[in-house]
Amino acid sequence: VKDGREPDTDAFAVISREANRRGLFILSCGPDNNVIRFIPPLNTSLDDLEAGIGILDEAITTYEAQ
Repeated sequence: VKDGREPDTDAFAVISREANRRGLFILSCGPDNNVIRFIPPLNTSLDDLEAGIGILDEAITTYEAQ
């Protein structure tokens, strides 16, 4: 969200593009398409889960650095 609690609809586009560039596909949801779905399959390995969280963290950090 932006200052003042307004949805930041541009954030997901940047974060999604950065995550995709690093090999992680993410989906949006919510009325403003600014919520990231985090629903990994039950058979996801811990290593894959940690790698995905790392990629998501890097993508969010890239957005915040703008």
